Amino acid sequence: MRAIQAMLLMAYFLMNDNHASDAYAWAGIHLRQAYAMRLHRDPDIVTPDASVLEKQQRRKLWHAVFHHDTFLTVLLTLPPTATHSDVPVESLADEHELSLDGLDTCLDTHSRVENLMSINVIAPQACEPLRPALPHHIVDPATMKSDVAFMRSMWHLGNLVQENFSSPSSLSLPLANSPRHKDSLVLAFKRLYKSFPAHLTTLDHTILQQQAAQHPRATRQNLFLTSNYYHCLMLLHAAENEPAGVEANIKSALEAAHEAIWAFFKLWALYESEAGVWWVFQHRAFEEALLIAHLLAVPPPMPMPMPQGVGVGVGGVGVGFDAVYVQAKEDVARMLEIMDRNFRYGGSLEMHRTRKEVLKEAFERIVI
Repeated sequence: MRAIQAMLLMAYFLMNDNHASDAYAWAGIHLRQAYAMRLHRDPDIVTPDASVLEKQQRRKLWHAVFHHDTFLTVLLTLPPTATHSDVPVESLADEHELSLDGLDTCLDTHSRVENLMSINVIAPQACEPLRPALPHHIVDPATMKSDVAFMRSMWHLGNLVQENFSSPSSLSLPLANSPRHKDSLVLAFKRLYKSFPAHLTTLDHTILQQQAAQHPRATRQNLFLTSNYYHCLMLLHAAENEPAGVEANIKSALEAAHEAIWAFFKLWALYESEAGVWWVFQHRAFEEALLIAHLLAVPPPMPMPMPQGVGVGVGGVGVGFDAVYVQAKEDVARMLEIMDRNFRYGGSLEMHRTRKEVLKEAFERIVI
């Protein structure tokens, strides 16, 4: 399992080094290795005699493989690959982190399930003894519990996203086949979000600032989940299917985009050095800003009358747009400011220069 962990880290390195397509190709290798080791199978079935902790490690590693594959395919609109599994999400439980089983005192990652692609199948090798846990491998129970809650939440979200976004998007199919279908998908996402722990769903910047000082790991988890969830909700609200009568809900899409892009703004404010190299966050924020700009390029509903002398209008009567539209334009402007004035964002890479040019052109077409 160490090899798969290392390959996962390599895939994330490639992503953050602006080689997302290479990361996708590399992910195909470690995903097939994961299948060969049967990580996609319920460990209670394929390794019934394994220790509680070993089973938990297999579940965690499969979740990591599944999560990487699912959300990378959303950004690249490519087919998901981690689609076959019978590992129950709820089996990733807090009580599985600890056990009275003596084997669980070791946090190494050897697996008793033979890799079907390994040379050991042909020429068996002598088993290496498990090494004792090192201090930096040991996580305190509170952090462990928070990690499991985050993984379960992202796993549930990933299942919903893979089925309803990754697969249809990779084939250029509409996300919704009818207005009723779209409404049911929105409700499914919102219902799932309400089931997540409160510390993962708080949007208050002040609370997150306080949490960042004491629990930075949980803060990053909050921002990552928030970004993923609201990005998908934004795409869902903006989805159209004219032949089936499905229209975009512009206002709801802008509201979701605001929360999604502000997850990046909060990350930038709290951990600027990380935000400057976290490609997935950057790319999602760019896509959110670009979609906002495209939505604002279409005249919104009739402006609301404003008191005399406020704004610009005819005969001294001003007009004002819904606050959501004004806020959305400010979000795009803020994103452009980060891209323009911060050397940490992208540096001199050609891709980042292209992003800025594209977003500036889209911003100039905003009509409010």
